[in-house]
Amino acid sequence: MVVASRPDAGHLQLVCLDYGMLYADIGMEETRIDRPVLSADGLTVSATIRMGAREHSLYFRTRQPVLAPNTEAFLAAALLPSMKCGYPIAVNAGISKRMLEGISTIQDIHHCWRPSMAKVEIRGASPVEKPAATMPKVGSFFSCGIDSSYTLLKNRDVISDLVMIHGFSVDIDNSARWRMLSEAAERVAGAFGKRVIYVETNLKAYLKEYISWRDLGFGAMLATVAHLLSPHLSTIYFPASDSNDMLEHFSSHPLTDPLWGTESLEIIHDGCEASRLSKTKAIARNDVLRDNIHVCLRTKDTRFNCGRCQKCIRTMLSLEMAGAFGSCKAFDTPLTPRLVAALIIADNETARHYLREIMLAMKADGSRRFTGLRLAIGWVLNRPVWLSRLILATNQIGRKMIGR
Repeated sequence: MVVASRPDAGHLQLVCLDYGMLYADIGMEETRIDRPVLSADGLTVSATIRMGAREHSLYFRTRQPVLAPNTEAFLAAALLPSMKCGYPIAVNAGISKRMLEGISTIQDIHHCWRPSMAKVEIRGASPVEKPAATMPKVGSFFSCGIDSSYTLLKNRDVISDLVMIHGFSVDIDNSARWRMLSEAAERVAGAFGKRVIYVETNLKAYLKEYISWRDLGFGAMLATVAHLLSPHLSTIYFPASDSNDMLEHFSSHPLTDPLWGTESLEIIHDGCEASRLSKTKAIARNDVLRDNIHVCLRTKDTRFNCGRCQKCIRTMLSLEMAGAFGSCKAFDTPLTPRLVAALIIADNETARHYLREIMLAMKADGSRRFTGLRLAIGWVLNRPVWLSRLILATNQIGRKMIGR
């Protein structure tokens, strides 16, 4: 028998290479989820997640008493960070039988996508059948962005509630930007006859300590909030970030999102059938959605949309293709070939794909009014990657020197 030590996942593991590769863990660290607590006013749910020796106190606060404390929500929050660390999860609570089965498959999928993500044991979970939703309403996550606006437009007849998360795309300490976004959401909700549910949370800071927010974090946050809104909502839509031909291994994905559901909560990943350009064209035909689009990456900018970041410019180009940019009130920056040509995207393959899609659509249209913009997009796409990286680095140094 050969015995070796392997100090992975933050603990000493003895591996016995004999008798069927038997191994035993000694002193293994784990993730422990405390029982969630609802505040006396019914507006805040909180719980502590312990990752080894580290404690993370999480909270979720709303303006209406719609949150239901449940361990499923915090299990959704802790799963991917625990897989990254290789920590088993101790819950010591009743957990939806359907969700436990789904989590097993979610772990298989993420381990296949990223072998460094270890499959972990869920300890102390008693499988239970969750009761049906008491108020079978249908929600959809909403941010005034292209994807969530498209999902609302497409499913307007069944969606009753729009769910806005403060701490998702807008940081919880950015009250000015959140106020602008909330006002836009209220305008949209009023026009469509929907209610807005606002949820504030510090979950993002916890997730970013262990996993990539872009690749893994945002899907975990959506799943967590969805469970806290059950049984108020029986169904909730997760707007798709990518079309079927552009699917990436993100934590919000058509393969994984439905697996977070329970007997009383159905989760639908919506919108993969449409490209970003076709979504924008659909939104452009609705005045309220078009005038309240929010896509900007520069969250510290005082304007609703800066009109200069790559997401703003991509959206402006798509609106121009739809013949709606001139009447869109969400942007106050003129769209010119010079503005487009100044765009630096370097290694961002997603941005390159979207710009290429717009350029080809402009070429296929044949209109001479797109010639300057199309040539500017070509200039951006053909710029050497090394030069783009150099420009980005120089700009970053300049911003630091002037304190921006």
